[in-house]
Amino acid sequence: MKRSAKRIAIGLAVVAAIAFFVWRDYAWVDSVISKYQPKGWAPTARQKNVIYFHKPWTIIKPSAIGVWFVRFESMMRMTDDIAVAEVMYVDREEGVSVYFELFDCRKMRTVIFTDYEKIRGRPLESLDWFQQKRDTPAGLTIAFVTTHLELMPRGVLK
Repeated sequence: MKRSAKRIAIGLAVVAAIAFFVWRDYAWVDSVISKYQPKGWAPTARQKNVIYFHKPWTIIKPSAIGVWFVRFESMMRMTDDIAVAEVMYVDREEGVSVYFELFDCRKMRTVIFTDYEKIRGRPLESLDWFQQKRDTPAGLTIAFVTTHLELMPRGVLK
């Protein structure tokens, strides 16, 4: 009887450990959002298409490996269709990166820049725009910016 109780206890411990790892894997996104949202960052997109073979539960439901945010107070409307905002990408393995991004909401394209001096004074059409697809994290971030375009203050890049 003692032997079977020991086996049951070990089995329950293994199941509890696996359940904890599964829970932690899916709770990561919510913990990242709850960490940055109070600081003024609005979540805009998640990258969910990752299956890890060492985590077999991701075959059934892929887990997110990245979350994109936009800082509300940095959002500024440049023209009727173009806005600029500070963007943060939190990657589960790589960490946090913060940069600025121009969003052409009508044409679904973006320009990422970290050094303002490289784009200062250049006409918007001369920048290296990247075309984005609607169902990608970049496309979802453009959609977020587009919904807030009318509320943004107008400004110019000086």
